[in-house]
Amino acid sequence: LMACEAGIEAALRIWPPAIDFGVFTLPSDVVGDERHPLLPAVVPEIREWLPALCPTEVPSQHRPQISAVDATVAPVVRLAESLWTVHQGWSASNQWVIAGSLTTSGKPILGNDPHLPHLNPPIVWGVEQQTPDYRVAGFTLPGLHRVVFGFNDKVAWGATTNHMDRQDLVVHIESDGGYLLDGVVQAFATRTEIFAIKGQDPLTVTARYTRDGLVLNDVDTNLGPRLPLTSLRLPGVGAAGDIDAARDMTYARTATELAQALQGMDSGCTNWIFADVDGNFGYESPCRLPIRRMHSGAFPVAGWTGAYDWHGMVPKSELPRAFNPKRGWLATANSDNIPLDRYATTHNSDAPAPWRFLRIAESIAAATSEGGRIDPAFSAALQLDVYDMGWGRLREDLDLWLCDADLADPFARDAARQLCAWDGYAVAEATGPTLWTLLTNAVLDLALADDLPSGYDGWTWRFVQDLPQFEVVAQWLWLRPDDDPVWDDVRTPARESKIDTIRAAFDLALQRGRAAYGDDLDAWQWGLVRQFAVKHMFAGGDGALSGLLNTPALPGFGLPETLNKSQFNRADRDKMYGVVGAPVRMTVDLADPWASAFALAGGQSGWPKSPHYGERFQAWYAGQATSLTPAMQPSIRFTLTPDR
Repeated sequence: LMACEAGIEAALRIWPPAIDFGVFTLPSDVVGDERHPLLPAVVPEIREWLPALCPTEVPSQHRPQISAVDATVAPVVRLAESLWTVHQGWSASNQWVIAGSLTTSGKPILGNDPHLPHLNPPIVWGVEQQTPDYRVAGFTLPGLHRVVFGFNDKVAWGATTNHMDRQDLVVHIESDGGYLLDGVVQAFATRTEIFAIKGQDPLTVTARYTRDGLVLNDVDTNLGPRLPLTSLRLPGVGAAGDIDAARDMTYARTATELAQALQGMDSGCTNWIFADVDGNFGYESPCRLPIRRMHSGAFPVAGWTGAYDWHGMVPKSELPRAFNPKRGWLATANSDNIPLDRYATTHNSDAPAPWRFLRIAESIAAATSEGGRIDPAFSAALQLDVYDMGWGRLREDLDLWLCDADLADPFARDAARQLCAWDGYAVAEATGPTLWTLLTNAVLDLALADDLPSGYDGWTWRFVQDLPQFEVVAQWLWLRPDDDPVWDDVRTPARESKIDTIRAAFDLALQRGRAAYGDDLDAWQWGLVRQFAVKHMFAGGDGALSGLLNTPALPGFGLPETLNKSQFNRADRDKMYGVVGAPVRMTVDLADPWASAFALAGGQSGWPKSPHYGERFQAWYAGQATSLTPAMQPSIRFTLTPDR
């Protein structure tokens, strides 16, 4: 999108490939020393042909809506917006496992708080299953009949998203009703679906397929007209052994058996940590990772040549793993687990900044210094932590001029004083998070959007900020040196520096803040400008049903890279509504797994008349945990009796 609007080089400046923060979650003794040259992001054919393939006229809508159907059909638009909420959410989680040598019980402690969309009905369900062969408890996703993360009598396990790059966008040249491949016209495959719509005529949608996959232009009414003919290449599900793997995880009695069970995972791509009662613990990420030889996968490739085909999958046995590392703990928080050049093919892509991982690492180091030991309360408290590690690392840029500057405007002086005095904790009564967010948004607009002809009010800029991975760019930008070309405003004859941009951005941030929140900085407190509620999928945000179906609005908390957060997308400048957070928090002490505690953001039921509707929301919000078992109230416990 950005390349079609502003050119490839501008797109690479705005969202550079292979962002490397230089911090990796796996221990150095696990990562090893093997290194390879990074593959190119943009292939020669795309540099030459993309400008000619980009659409010359595009619609003027400003709000992206992911939809496979006519956007004028109101009920379908409502569904599309709900699906867009789900699409935004699979981007953040925290987990750690700490060896028994560092705990008070002498057994491993495992913590997991997967960050998923805040939805009602809930996207995760607490379950306990007991048969003559096993007993297991934890959490699953609706529609699955196995515990996804949880524990049995011997083993506990948790999961976070792994940002392995497992898909490519492929640009095609249309010719004679088909598409070109090595000079030969290939016919599209097609698939037609008929959607019944209550009170209206059925809707027929036909999509084309190339050999690389679905043609996105045919099924997305907003993106489609803005893209050249583009298909999505995916690795497929392999042997589709995920459900069998989940069954084997349920039966695992040791960490080794759990690691072996995970090898059956094919369709997903996840960081798994695990531990057993004997003290062993480890990490696995058994994904289907494609082998690329000519390109990195960070930018669309040319589909009119076979030069950029995949060459099979990296054997799972060669992917990163760890077992009983010497440092005594493992943690992931979605950031890079190994260096970007560890493999001959691309591994990670657009992984979040390492601030959450570093916060975990520093907290463990502090708790175990001078012989200290960790207990389950430490894990539960860490899941509630709202310290922004990125602020602590990036604040020095403001020291260059803002914190010691003699600003003429009294309001600006007060705002600068409050921002510079902020301790980095994104709590409800602090103004620092509001000022920091406004400033970051303004810096992004002034440093990056100037490359787009439509600027920071254009459709493309709004769209890319609505993607969770844009937060990677937001964090990366602050780390650019003062003389980086990214700071120069291409629209002016002068060459702006980093400090020039931050100065202008601070003025813009205050202008926007005063327009939104007024001239009293007390009204800029984070809990006032951000409200948090769990919305029902059928209620929306401000409709008539919201007061009946949504949880009460409470002060917001956290920032995009704090451990505890209700993450918002940068495009949401008005409400900064939290779309992603920890719908469940879990801590398991392998000394007594069945004494494990959890907190669930709402009740099990999505039916407002149920006595369990929203019953756990207040406790979750306050950080209160309860025993995971019995997982259900007796009124909704049931027994399955096999028909013999």
